[in-house]
Amino acid sequence: MKGSLDSLIDKAQSAFIPGRRIMDNILMAHELVSGYQLSNGPPRCAFKIDIKKAYDTVDWRFLVVMLEGLGFHPVLVKWIREMVSTTSYSLSLNGNSYGFFHGGRGLRQGDVLSVEVLKKALFLFQCHSGLAPSLEKSEIYFGNVPSNIKEAILECLPFKLGSFPVRYLGVPLSQARLKLCDYAPLIAKVKGRIINWKSKFLSFGGRWDDLRGRCRLSWDVVCRPLDAGGLGIKRLSIWNSALLVKHVWDVVRHRDSLWVSWIYGQYLRSSHFWMVRKSSYWSWVFRKLLDLRSQLRRFMFSQIGDGRATNAWEDNWLSCGRLSAFISYQIVHSCGFSTSTTVRDLLLNWNGIWPDDWSSRFAELSSPLPLLNDFVRDKVLWGEDRNSAADFLVSNTCTLLEGDHPVVPWHKAVWFPGHIPKHAFCLWLACQGRLLTQDLSLCSRGYVLIPSPNQVEDKVCWVDYKGARGDFQVTVAWKTLQEKKLPTQDRISQRKHEPPDLNSIWEGIKMEVGLTSYLNNWEDILHRGSVQNWKSWSTVQRLGLSATVYNIWRERNRKFFDNFNHSEDKVIAVIKMQILHRMAWKNRKKIMNSNDM
Repeated sequence: MKGSLDSLIDKAQSAFIPGRRIMDNILMAHELVSGYQLSNGPPRCAFKIDIKKAYDTVDWRFLVVMLEGLGFHPVLVKWIREMVSTTSYSLSLNGNSYGFFHGGRGLRQGDVLSVEVLKKALFLFQCHSGLAPSLEKSEIYFGNVPSNIKEAILECLPFKLGSFPVRYLGVPLSQARLKLCDYAPLIAKVKGRIINWKSKFLSFGGRWDDLRGRCRLSWDVVCRPLDAGGLGIKRLSIWNSALLVKHVWDVVRHRDSLWVSWIYGQYLRSSHFWMVRKSSYWSWVFRKLLDLRSQLRRFMFSQIGDGRATNAWEDNWLSCGRLSAFISYQIVHSCGFSTSTTVRDLLLNWNGIWPDDWSSRFAELSSPLPLLNDFVRDKVLWGEDRNSAADFLVSNTCTLLEGDHPVVPWHKAVWFPGHIPKHAFCLWLACQGRLLTQDLSLCSRGYVLIPSPNQVEDKVCWVDYKGARGDFQVTVAWKTLQEKKLPTQDRISQRKHEPPDLNSIWEGIKMEVGLTSYLNNWEDILHRGSVQNWKSWSTVQRLGLSATVYNIWRERNRKFFDNFNHSEDKVIAVIKMQILHRMAWKNRKKIMNSNDM
């Protein structure tokens, strides 16, 4: 039956049917309640009817009559009837039946509930199908209905008076665009989950957006792909636009759905999607889709078949782009065409070749016209250019809408199969120059490091240059570096100021992983890596680099906050153990994957 459901079931049912989407019902519901907040226009009312136990009160006779009326074979109808009316079952394993058990009451037939105040249509539906409305859960909504008529309807029907927004299929349904207060419960719930994750489950790498301090990097950088120096986190605005593009794609391709038919019947009867002007009386959902046209148009290309579904002026069916970009509609109308001219009309009128006056007047018309094929329908494709265009995918759309970012050469050193997450995150911050240290932390908050006035080398002063009038204000007292045992410029990228033991740690790890040709300068490591290609580094070498950066940074924190640090031999031993454990884990995982295959 699965292959025939689309032709058997009405388009109003969007869920559970192959090729249909439940989102169509949500969009259609928004269209139906659009304008209910207005005080002008025709009076309207909508009913939200909740069916009592809709999945277990279908009348068996109604089901059998429907199957017979749709032309199913009597044997199949008998099988289905026995399946839904019998409460005993057995299991069939490898062609043999095992056991026999009772499965409860099975599907129950609903008693016909006679409610005199219900409308005749609803009453007849209940009589034939056995589905009864739940009056205590059903609601009615009014749009521009006079008060006296509203009261009369409420007296006639035992429904409650509802208000927008209302939840429909799990999504807020509103007659107008949702306000911030409508999203407040969702926002509060998400924030509650995030705070819980921070305190219980997330590591340092997962708490990079800690609200107690400033963010290390901008959200724009964080949302970039891994190879562009980001963390690959999806930008919600881009992801939302990509999902909305899917509905635009349905409209442009004339997908066979009730919502698309409504759009063309209500809004696009005498105009084209790329040309139609928005109206304030239209639904806010469709107006939102129209706002995306300027972003999406360059990604949609038409592949000509019979030429009937492609607009000659607005669709992108030529290598030179859409014709309306350089041909005015004044010229179009003067040549006897209209705004709704199709590619088929144009090609048949010109016999498949450009007119001489058009070719001489418009230099862009240099490519040959396509041939018509009456046995193939026109097709719309999606992509960055015509040659790479294909069917629409949300994931590809996010990439296109995000745009290109320059690739950073060090991403292969940070993100590789088998990387340790907390080490990789620390190395990522170091590569970005945002690994939090004393001078970097204060500089990011508007302070500048200057020598002390008495020129004592072991003393420094942090000065705030963000005063109300721009004048300097000393806000941090003198600090003696000797007390904290820290260099004047404490930053991992400036190796010449690091204590000798930290250099010795890196020297020891270089010997262990085979990186003796690299110096102790951070810029040199990044530069040499970009020239020699990080792909040539082994997993052990990359683990060694990230583990060394992480553990040196931890030793620096121990010195600053606890006035304590491990010996260099202890740190080297810890790094070696971390590398060995990770490689053992990677090998075990590889063996398990091979066994599964």
